[in-house]
Amino acid sequence: MSIFPDLPTHEHAKYLPIICVSASRQVHDGVERRLNGFSYVQGSGDDHELWGMQGLTPALFWKHREELLGTSRGELPHAVEGFVQQSKVGQHGTEWRAQPTPVTATSGQLLIGSVPDMPSEVPCTLPGADSPVSFVIVSAHTPLPQSCSDNDIELAEPQKDPQPQKDPHILRLKLAEGKKDQLAFLQTVLPAATRFIKARLARGNAVCICCDTGKDASIGIALAALQLFFDDGGALLEPGAAGCTASKDSIRTRLQWIIASKPAANPSRATLKRVNEFLLSPPSFRRR
Repeated sequence: MSIFPDLPTHEHAKYLPIICVSASRQVHDGVERRLNGFSYVQGSGDDHELWGMQGLTPALFWKHREELLGTSRGELPHAVEGFVQQSKVGQHGTEWRAQPTPVTATSGQLLIGSVPDMPSEVPCTLPGADSPVSFVIVSAHTPLPQSCSDNDIELAEPQKDPQPQKDPHILRLKLAEGKKDQLAFLQTVLPAATRFIKARLARGNAVCICCDTGKDASIGIALAALQLFFDDGGALLEPGAAGCTASKDSIRTRLQWIIASKPAANPSRATLKRVNEFLLSPPSFRRR
C-alpha cells in the first residue's frame, strides 16, 4: 500500500495537487493475467506517453485547458493532436524545418511535405527548384501557414467547392487524417486537388502536397496525380493527351515511386482504398 504525502490544505496551497489512484491489489511480478483475458500492469497509470498522447505539454494544456476540458472523451485525441500541430506551425520563420521530398520518378515535378515542417509564410519557390512551386495544403487544423501573396484559394468545408481565382498559388483543404472524413476525401478533396494539380503542372509549376503528417493524405493525393498526369515512365503527359489506363498494377507501381523517394510514407488502408475507388470507378459509382 502506498502512503499519501502530507499535503497543505487547499486554502494554503500554491498549487492544486492531482493524485492518480489505481484501485487494485499489488502483485509480486508486476503483471497479473485476469480471468477475462486482459493483463494488469502495475505502474502503467504514470505513463505520460499514453495520457499525454501526441506531445501535449503542461504549457499547451494550460493554454487550451478550457477547450480540452470541454471536449468529449472520444474527441480528445483529435483535439490534442490539433493543438500540438498548431504549436509547431509558424515556428520556423521563412525556413523549412525539413525540406519537402521530391518524387524522383517525376524529376521533382511533384513533392511531398508535412504542414508542421512548413515555414510560417509559404514561399513561391523552393531552394534548388528550377520552376515556381504551387502548394496543396491538406490539414485538419488552423492556423495554416500563410501565403506570400493573396493568390490562394481555400476549401474550408468539405461540402463546398473552391471558388476559382486568378492564378491561384495555394489550394487549402480541410480534412481530418486517417479514417475520419474519408468520404469527403473521395468526393471532394481528391477531385479538387487533382484539378488544381493538373492546372498548375500545365503552367510549368512544380506542385508540393502537404498534409499534417506528410505520410497519409498527401501520399494519396500524390498517388492520384501520378496516375492521372504522368506516364508509366514518370514523364508529364502533354496537355490533352490521353492518360494511362489505371489499374491496380499501375497504381501500385506509382506508390512504389513515392516510397522509393520517401520511405517514411505510410498511407492508411482507408486512404489507399479511396484512391483506388477514385481512379478505378466512374464518379456515379463512387461510395456515397
